Amino acid sequence: MENIEKNLIEKVRPTDKMGRVELSYNATEIACEVTQNLPECSISMRCISFKYGLEYVDGKFTDKIAPENMKFVFVDEEGDSKRYTMTIKEAEKGVIMLIDKILNGKLFFTGCKSFADLMDMGNWDSEVVDAMVQCAVLGDVIYG
Repeated sequence: MENIEKNLIEKVRPTDKMGRVELSYNATEIACEVTQNLPECSISMRCISFKYGLEYVDGKFTDKIAPENMKFVFVDEEGDSKRYTMTIKEAEKGVIMLIDKILNGKLFFTGCKSFADLMDMGNWDSEVVDAMVQCAVLGDVIYG
């Protein structure tokens, strides 16, 4: 995964660089942030079961996310109605794959055109997150 992230950073457009600072990102943090609205905004991959991964301490949930506890189950609404499970590892893979596709001009979304756009989680609308889920569980964006 590190090689993919390094290749992405090398492909960042010059307008996304600030001086000589190398840009990087944390796929786990992005996955944790953008999956929080999946049950409400899933599109072609409908979320039917979810566990946000909230940390459980002393018999109660905290506000802290424990990524290793995340689990989402989807039904492929557009295809054969097959069920898919996405854990943090699959979500990380989906984030990396989606960012790579956008930065290499293979996918186009209005609010996510540059590295800077992708690092603003407010730009990850339901369409972008659905594409990330497809990358994570189907290995590519099949629908939309």
